Amino acid sequence: MNKNIIIICIILLFNQELYSKPIILNGKVKNIESGKIFLISSWDSKIYKTKKQIIDSSLIVNGSFEFKITLFDSIVYPYYFIIETDSFYNRTGLVFFEQKNQFVEIDTIDPHIAPKVLNSLYQIELKGQYEILFKNIIDRSIQFNKNIDSLTDIEPMNADI
Repeated sequence: MNKNIIIICIILLFNQELYSKPIILNGKVKNIESGKIFLISSWDSKIYKTKKQIIDSSLIVNGSFEFKITLFDSIVYPYYFIIETDSFYNRTGLVFFEQKNQFVEIDTIDPHIAPKVLNSLYQIELKGQYEILFKNIIDRSIQFNKNIDSLTDIEPMNADI
């Protein structure tokens, strides 16, 4: 019994060590030479018992930034960036990070400010799944609004009948 507990503890410690190594996120923001960039968690606070929060912030210098963060498990959560300068403030689309150093490109001209994680296996696949889900939600919302608008075209009933 004690032997099993010791083995379980070793596995848990090894697992924690494996997923608690810091990773470095280097990046480039096109069309922004200086400012500040924030990395924000985007997972659902009702499910994960946490608030959307600032994970880290970094200065943008000559269009470049760097974060050193620690991911504590193997689950790939969505994040986004907020970019702030004297004349610009906006958030990016979602990004997904793996347990390795990665490079991010952010194009501020892109209407959706879609970040590209250049050496990520997950970014393309998960972002694609989120975009399909988001498009479905938007399409249903548009259809719902059309249905509501069509209700206003109905003639009122005559109470004299």
